[in-house]
Amino acid sequence: MKKFVIAAMLLVGAAGPCFAQAQTEGLTKDTSPPPVKKLYEDDLRLPDDAAKLFLPDDAYLRWPLPPGEEAYADIDGMAMKKQIPEITAISRKSRDDGNQFWGRIAGMPSDRMIQDWVAGQFKAIGLQQVRRQEIDMSPLWYPNSWEASLVVGDAVTPLKTTFPITDTVGTDNKTIQAQAVWLGLGTPADFKDRDVRGKAVVLYSNPTPGGRDHFARWSGSMMRANKAGAAVVLIVMDIPGNVTTEPEAGAGTTVPTLTISMQEGTAIREAIEAGKDVTLRLRARADLKPPTSGACCRA
Repeated sequence: MKKFVIAAMLLVGAAGPCFAQAQTEGLTKDTSPPPVKKLYEDDLRLPDDAAKLFLPDDAYLRWPLPPGEEAYADIDGMAMKKQIPEITAISRKSRDDGNQFWGRIAGMPSDRMIQDWVAGQFKAIGLQQVRRQEIDMSPLWYPNSWEASLVVGDAVTPLKTTFPITDTVGTDNKTIQAQAVWLGLGTPADFKDRDVRGKAVVLYSNPTPGGRDHFARWSGSMMRANKAGAAVVLIVMDIPGNVTTEPEAGAGTTVPTLTISMQEGTAIREAIEAGKDVTLRLRARADLKPPTSGACCRA
C-alpha cells in the first residue's frame, strides 16, 4: 500500500448551546434568540489570519471504509501531509537564495531538487529502475525582478504585493510612471469615453476556481486595457487581505500586466476617489531564460 500512498501524494454548522431560562414574577421574559457559537470569525484576511482559516488535523471528518474496501486502510492522508514540509522547503530555499520569482519552477535548479526528492521517494518504497528522463525545454519566461510604488502627491509608498502575470512583458528594466485610473470590472461600458493611453489602468478581478486564472482575463478586460494603450495594467484580486497572487495566462499582453492585493488595490482606489494626484511607478525585468534542467522521474 505504500506505493499507492506515494503515487497519490505526488499528483501534486455548529449548533448553539442549549440552556434554560427561568421566568420570575416581575421580570420580562427575554424573547431574543440565544447567542450562536460561530465556527468562523467575520472579516478574516490573508495572510494575517491564516492560522484561523485552517482547521486542525483532528477537526477533519473521517468515515469508516465500506465493506470490501479494507485493502485501502493504509492510505493515510495525514501521513502524506507530514511530507509536505519537505516539498515546500525546496520552494523556500529558492526564495532564500535571493530569487524574487521563487518556487519549484520548471527548468530551474529547484525543479532539479524536487526531481531528486521524487526519485528518492520511489527508491525508498522499493521501486526498481528509477531513472530521470531528460526532455528538451523551450526558453522560459522568467521575471528576474520588479518593483512598484504608489505616488500620491509627495508621498511614495512601495507596493509589496504586485506580481507579473505569466508571460507578460517587462519595462526593459526602466522605470515608468503613469497616472492611475480606476476602470472597475473593465467592461466595454467602463471604457466608454475613457482615454487610457499612457495611463496605469487598475482593474478589479475575481480568481477563478483553483486560483490559476481570473475573471479579468475571462471577461476580456485585461486585454481590453492592453489594446487601449495603457502604460501599465494592475489587476486587483478579490481575496481579502494582502495576498500576492500569480495567475497564469498573460500571453498576448503588450504592456506590463501585474496582479496586486485587495488591500493595496483598495488604497489606490480610495486615493483616486479622494481626488488626489495618483500615479504608479513600475520597473520590471522579464527575460527568456535557457532551462538549467528538463527532466522528470520515472519508475
